[in-house]
Amino acid sequence: MRYLLFLLLFISSLQLGFGQAFSVKGEVRDSTSKTPLPYANVVLQSTADSAIYSAVTDTLGIFQINQVTQGQYKLNISFIGFEAYTDTLDIKGNIDLKQLFLRESLTTLDDLTIEGEAVDMIIKEDTIEYNAAAYPIPEGSELEELLKKMPGVEVVDGSITVNGKKIEKMIVDGKPFFNLPIQTLLKELPADFVKKIQVIDEKSEDAQFTGHDDGERTPVINVVSKPEKKKGYFGSIRATMSPPNRYNTSASTSFLSGKHRYSINGDWNNMSSSSGPAIPIELSASEAGRMMALQASDAGTIGSHQGLGGSYSIEVNDKLNISSSFRWSNDNSFAQSDISREYIQSSDQGRIYNEQSERERDNTNIYGSVNVRYNPSDKDQYTFSQSLSSASMFTSNWRNGETLLGGELLNSSSNRTYMENERRSSDTRLGWRHKFAKEGRTLSLSFSNSYNRAEGTDTVKSVNLFTGGTIEEQVFDQLSNPDDIGINRNFSLALTEKTGENSSLSLSYTNELEESRTEQLLYDFNEQSQQYTDLDPLRSSQYVLKNKDNSIRMNYSFKIKGINIAPRLTLKSTRIQNDQEFPRVSDTDNTFTGINPGLSFYRYSDKGSQLQLSISRSMTVPRAEQLQDVLDNSNPLFLRQGNPDLSSGFRNSVSLFFYKTYNEEKSRRINIQAMASSSENATTNYTIVGDGTNGPDGIDLPVGVRYSRPVNISGAKNFNINVSLSSKVLKDKLNVSYGATVDYSFYPQYLNEQIQSSENLTYGLGIGFRSDFSEKLNLNLNLLPRYSIIQNSSPEEEGSEYFAWTGSMGGKWVIAEDFYITTNMAYTYNGGVSSLGSFDRFIMSASVGKKILKKKLDLNIHANDILRQASDQNRSLNAEYIENSSTTLLRQVVRITVSYRINKFGK
Repeated sequence: MRYLLFLLLFISSLQLGFGQAFSVKGEVRDSTSKTPLPYANVVLQSTADSAIYSAVTDTLGIFQINQVTQGQYKLNISFIGFEAYTDTLDIKGNIDLKQLFLRESLTTLDDLTIEGEAVDMIIKEDTIEYNAAAYPIPEGSELEELLKKMPGVEVVDGSITVNGKKIEKMIVDGKPFFNLPIQTLLKELPADFVKKIQVIDEKSEDAQFTGHDDGERTPVINVVSKPEKKKGYFGSIRATMSPPNRYNTSASTSFLSGKHRYSINGDWNNMSSSSGPAIPIELSASEAGRMMALQASDAGTIGSHQGLGGSYSIEVNDKLNISSSFRWSNDNSFAQSDISREYIQSSDQGRIYNEQSERERDNTNIYGSVNVRYNPSDKDQYTFSQSLSSASMFTSNWRNGETLLGGELLNSSSNRTYMENERRSSDTRLGWRHKFAKEGRTLSLSFSNSYNRAEGTDTVKSVNLFTGGTIEEQVFDQLSNPDDIGINRNFSLALTEKTGENSSLSLSYTNELEESRTEQLLYDFNEQSQQYTDLDPLRSSQYVLKNKDNSIRMNYSFKIKGINIAPRLTLKSTRIQNDQEFPRVSDTDNTFTGINPGLSFYRYSDKGSQLQLSISRSMTVPRAEQLQDVLDNSNPLFLRQGNPDLSSGFRNSVSLFFYKTYNEEKSRRINIQAMASSSENATTNYTIVGDGTNGPDGIDLPVGVRYSRPVNISGAKNFNINVSLSSKVLKDKLNVSYGATVDYSFYPQYLNEQIQSSENLTYGLGIGFRSDFSEKLNLNLNLLPRYSIIQNSSPEEEGSEYFAWTGSMGGKWVIAEDFYITTNMAYTYNGGVSSLGSFDRFIMSASVGKKILKKKLDLNIHANDILRQASDQNRSLNAEYIENSSTTLLRQVVRITVSYRINKFGK
């Protein structure tokens, strides 16, 4: 603790050396509704030397500008659809402007004549603001098409990355939009709804209320609507037919009516669909090929889906906001998969496992929620949320697997399982935040309670054959009626205190109880009684497990010359109590304690650069299922069992993010991301390969059967660095992206009582082209080659190497008035490694379409997966083996789609 006190004193002394500076803060609100205006632009400009300080209001409309020197300043606050607020300030000390009100502009776009070229992008510290008018797209386009035009933005299967950061949340005018997922907003929001796109590193809700920067950031996109679009409705109706018997229908509508927002949506289909084949230049060596093939093929799992949902929100007044949502869905899916697995350790030399499986699942879900936020004054905030859900599921699995050793059959298994269960859950959350009279002093309390219960019937039938040893055959015919209850309660208390002009301290305490009550008694089929009556104690489970967490956290935050620094220290104690009846009577009580330091570092520049650094140490405790020594024989060739003697582990990690625009005129940008981690006492597998005599604890372990249980081990580590650059060429008509990545991982584990390990090193390159020749022609090309080296722990064994690459090309061309064609092609290749063969696929699709009825009705004919090669192929690696896997996807060649878009906006 004395080291931490020394650190705090040292940091405080640093701040004193940077001269006297002041802060200006305030709260921006709508003059009519008195509601906060989030993400408004606030600018202070010195009248003496033109020095500029800027900020953006948070979700509560609050802003604070620090490090402002003494002098005369002009204050300007602007927000889309409102008249600008201006004032003159004489800053001689800290200023609290309290509430500032902006009046809604009475001028619409129809009243204005705009001349000149639109400014495409503005960077303001932690916010990048794109002007939608600077990116022309065809009339009737969706939000997704607009985002794809913006530099640094990549959209893949409903997932958005901006300058290498994955967007976690999308809001509209600073507020959640019907709680709709990002994928839905991309398709449903019309592009002409948008005035600006703001990309924000949003602070946590606690930080926004208390003013204490805890170092937590969430990448968020805020869609700023045009003033004339803030009231009205929009939606779409879509129907797709694919001969002979596939269909997809959907409809949705959303209403904006002042303080009210409500929506309803539904869909019904027996086919899958996804977005176009755009692949980000930020490479992922293991997933790039799989992602590209899935996107280009427009394919998904085989099955059907029906859904109906809606949401409603109301701002009762400037103090009370209520929102609610409801969703019902039913999914029926069928999947066929193949696995080919080669073991890489020397003791497993020549061992190969092949598996074919089928799975059918029917799942029905019902979900409802209500959220209330009440701010009786600017000093207090109350929150309440309640959700209820119910689910029923039936799953049928069939699996055939076999193990080969030196090309000879070692064992085989034919396995069939049926599972039918019902699940009910509820979640309640309460919160209160309070600001005291002293600036920066706050108190926050929160409580949550969740309950879920699952019960049903499981059966397993399998026949297992072995070519060596005393056990030649195992036959299982078993039934169980599992009953699982889970309870989670959490209470937290947090205090913040302002310790200086640009520094603050936070102290928090959290108490959490997680309780699991499980009963799954497994019965064998009795031939005489023709019933399931014979208890199998070794494979049955019955226990009550309690996980009690207590943690104290101290977080100090300060800012020097625009740099935000947040060191933290957490003391965590976890007590795990396990009262077990099956598979054997056991009563354990273990306590794990750890000290976890951390540091967050942020720096934003108005000139277009961002630097983020995070250093952390975290303690991990075993999960409930890892602590139960229940034998899992769902696949009799791969037995699993828990370990009550597991202890806690630690993970040390460092992450870096850097982004800079180094040539604004040519839009040249560089992005660097790096991550490194290592583990101490982490959980890994202890594996025994059966020889007929080495079964642990009385377990029968036939020849070739693999038995594993979790144990603790140190030494796992991984490292990744990704560098990408982008720029515009050919008079800004072509955007070029290129980059490189390096991935390294080292994983140790136990195999036949010996420590084994594997190292994986992958080099990747990438280059991408995206045209912007005109709003009628879009072309894109991506190439992603990568080279992997795999080395096991045996010095006598040579490492394995393989080459892989993926490529895609696509485009859209509006060749005549409202008539367009599109084409997409993607190729992926994974080279052979050891005895595993290579695999590749070439996916090609094309479509023609016509928009009529003022571009609201879209008629489209799509030729999908023309070469009929769509499959979800993947390659994975761990300390034991390299695996090729593939899942059969829906292959439908011709699709005919009719979609109609409805929207009307106005006062």
